Amino acid sequence: MGFLDSLKSILKSKTELEEKVIETIKSTDLKKWIQGRKKDIATEEAEFLARINTRINQLADELEKEVAELKEIDFDNLKIEKRTKFITGVNLDKYIDHLKNLIETLRNLDLTTSADIMVTITKVFNEFDQKAMKNFQKASFFVGHKLGDIGISTARFFKDIKQLISANETLIKNTKMIQFVGSRLDEIDNLEKTAQEFTSQKASFEKEVSKLEDEKKRVTKEIDTVKNSKTYAKETQKREDLEKDKTELTKNIYKLRTLIDFKLLANTFHSNPKQIAIVREYKANFEAAFQRDAGRKLISLLEEAKVNHGNVLDSINKITATQQKIDNTLIEPDRVNELNHAIGDITRKIEEITSKTELEQKKYDKFQANRERVLSLVREKLAEIDVVLE
Repeated sequence: MGFLDSLKSILKSKTELEEKVIETIKSTDLKKWIQGRKKDIATEEAEFLARINTRINQLADELEKEVAELKEIDFDNLKIEKRTKFITGVNLDKYIDHLKNLIETLRNLDLTTSADIMVTITKVFNEFDQKAMKNFQKASFFVGHKLGDIGISTARFFKDIKQLISANETLIKNTKMIQFVGSRLDEIDNLEKTAQEFTSQKASFEKEVSKLEDEKKRVTKEIDTVKNSKTYAKETQKREDLEKDKTELTKNIYKLRTLIDFKLLANTFHSNPKQIAIVREYKANFEAAFQRDAGRKLISLLEEAKVNHGNVLDSINKITATQQKIDNTLIEPDRVNELNHAIGDITRKIEEITSKTELEQKKYDKFQANRERVLSLVREKLAEIDVVLE
């Protein structure tokens, strides 16, 4: 190659690089851009598919003629034994049936997209081969010369289809790109719809938490108000006095028990089932037994046993007076305690909703990651046709 030829080659390469145009589109305009591209190639694709479908129907016509010729084979003129002739005829008939099914499949194929044409056609013939191969092999031993035309027609068909595909590579590439991006856009739409639902749910949770926080502040303020009131101070003092009385009651009942000689009572009433049962009842759980009858049965036992029970009576009277004081003490419900319970309930609700909100956020983040993954795939596919997605 001379210097001028080399220079022309360099200039030509430079010109081709300069003519290469990089198109840039925004992700928000992608759907509109795809629709425009689809419209742009619609006529070209329709013409291409018409040629493909015409060639498919042409093959179907050729195969029908060849089937008719196969049916005309005269087995009587074949110089083969009768059994072999029968086997050949049966397999030929089955092969013809497979051919008829193939012809019907081809006529119904009616391709509507230029993407994966060869894959679709090859699949049809692969399925035909799987079903018909054994019959073809058994029939071709003696009528192979008649079956050869089918192979020639099929080979010529595939050659023509490949030439058509080769001549329309750019169209097919664009069609595949449009289909791929279109399906990915549908996926993105579904992801965004779900993400919007999550966002809405999250906003609802946050609104609910805000209301609960306000309620918590209100209840906390009410607690402070109640605690600072004279009524609460008075009720608090009554509660403290009541607890002191209850403590005193328990101490006096315990002290009373130490005054009772249960061994003496048991020896005295060991032969009286009713009385000994009372002794055992008091001995087993003195406080509970005393509370049931205010000590009346105990006093009766002591009198019957002729035991000096003066100290016991004084102790019982003291216990009875304390019990009566406790019974007559009226305490209002502890408002602060009620409000604290309310605070606890509100806090638990806030924690539950916060947990749900965090779960929704994780789901949202996952869907956003999936969206970015799909967009990345779209960017890669668009880059193949010199389109940059912002």
